[in-house]
Amino acid sequence: MGRVGTNGGWRWWSAAVWLAGLLVLAGWISWPLPRQLGLAVPTSPGHAGTVPLLNVWTLWWNVTSLRGGLLDYWHAPIFYPVPGAFAFSEPQPITLLWAPLVWLGRTPSLAYGLFFLVTLVLNGALAACWLRRSGCLLVTQIGGAVAMLLHPLALRHAEAIQLMSLWACVRVLLAWQRLREQPGWRSGALLGVAMSALGAACLHHALLLGLVVLATGWLGLPWRLPWAVARGVMAAAGIAAALLGPVVIPMHRIHSQHELSRDVQVVASLSASWSSWSALPNSWRLPLEAPALFPGPLLPGLATSLLAAAIGVAYLARLLRRPAGGAKLPTTGIGWLLAIALGSGVLSFGPNWAWGSVRPWEELCHWISPLARVRSPYRFAYFTQLAMILLASHAADGLLRWRPQGWFTGRMRQRMGFAVPAFGAIALLAMATENWPPQLRLVYPPQAHQPNSGWIQFLASQPGGAGVLCLPTAAGVSEAAQEQAARWMMYGAQHSQPLLNGYSGFIPEPWRSLRWQLQLEGVSSETLRSLHRLGCRWIVLRRDGGPAAARLERQLVTLAENPAGGLTRMLHDGEVQVWQLSLDLPARAPRR
Repeated sequence: MGRVGTNGGWRWWSAAVWLAGLLVLAGWISWPLPRQLGLAVPTSPGHAGTVPLLNVWTLWWNVTSLRGGLLDYWHAPIFYPVPGAFAFSEPQPITLLWAPLVWLGRTPSLAYGLFFLVTLVLNGALAACWLRRSGCLLVTQIGGAVAMLLHPLALRHAEAIQLMSLWACVRVLLAWQRLREQPGWRSGALLGVAMSALGAACLHHALLLGLVVLATGWLGLPWRLPWAVARGVMAAAGIAAALLGPVVIPMHRIHSQHELSRDVQVVASLSASWSSWSALPNSWRLPLEAPALFPGPLLPGLATSLLAAAIGVAYLARLLRRPAGGAKLPTTGIGWLLAIALGSGVLSFGPNWAWGSVRPWEELCHWISPLARVRSPYRFAYFTQLAMILLASHAADGLLRWRPQGWFTGRMRQRMGFAVPAFGAIALLAMATENWPPQLRLVYPPQAHQPNSGWIQFLASQPGGAGVLCLPTAAGVSEAAQEQAARWMMYGAQHSQPLLNGYSGFIPEPWRSLRWQLQLEGVSSETLRSLHRLGCRWIVLRRDGGPAAARLERQLVTLAENPAGGLTRMLHDGEVQVWQLSLDLPARAPRR
């Protein structure tokens, strides 16, 4: 097994082989997506199409806003007339890179599918870069790259592509390692760019990983050069502020204006527990039962966990045995990876992390206000699994390199010289393949020029500036119930009229109140007045929405029979009706 040197670059053909292999593996993991590129987007088994549809719509809005000069970037056409609606979920400005493809006439669904495949490839490539930079064997780099591609949490939640951006997380770790070894403003600039790339891909990960790096990064900094380190940190902070400030500052202002916050009970239910950290994910090696409660098992797998624990114990034992002033330990970042794994694991408990009356999570939320808007603290486990995969790769590499010491002689020396590397090869294979990828489910976003799309063309031909209410609304607040809302958003991308409906990480109060009123009363005279106050001019009704749609249709017909009701049916296109609400609706009569 040859070793790839840590100095210099790969030859172009070697890089091409690497990327081709990772692309083939990404296609296998995401199958049948490659066969349906442009028509469908992936989601995890057991998950609705709500989140991937939201992400496709986000990509579309980023591209559309770029064409308009980003002037109304934050005022997305959902939750009309609430301003700043785009700040209620991940903006993902990294999707702006796909604008040329969409401008060439390709669909946002195609751009999203390619983005998904590229994300998987980059996850494996950056894991290999970390291992290569640490001097690991080529076979170890391959095993670590495969294991990172099969990252259990990332594939279990493949509907959220922003959370799959592990490549950006590893790039931040690589930049911090460089700052440790070569402190100065150049290394700090690279760290700032890496942090900005992570924020562009997923602000959620940037916040959580930033907290973990601040808590553990001191283990990798050479305190013997404090001024050089300080210059690097200041350069990183300045570049990250310059690149992410135009995104983070408006979002923070909009969140503060709407006083957005999270329910403590919901956050606690989406935090880790001891049961989730004591269970293993299902695998072909050891099909164990997963706990029924969310978030499920958080360990990356049996082989990965054992290898990571073994190198952790060996590292700590060597650290304790090292005499004061003795030789330094290898600078492969193992100690820092251990700190990341443990620190992220502790933080994943969120509000469940407490000692009696002491609740560290609440204190952190008090001092770091954006942390109070985090809904799922269990997602710190993404970094725990990432660190454990890299640690397990280092452990397997150490076994592969092991050679008998002086106390082994004769045949025992020969046997051990073969047995230990062979065990390392088996362990590496088990680590790389124990998390078999789930069969992803495909979701089909609405496409242009579908049958019965005359209503879309009708709305597209109308003057802008008036809101559209799409019925029926979601019957609940679960992810599955909100899929229809995400589909209405995709239709909105075709007719370009602002929607009163919407789906995002936060739901603004005007839409929450209107949705509650619609669920209680349906379409009544009072509901029409509420719509009038919100600037709604159009009501779109899907008649194939079950009993709820039939009830709404009866109410609309009844209201239209009253000339003073201000309601007129303008189009009946198959299963879709379009109603026009007069902007001169009479005022409500005073109560006696």
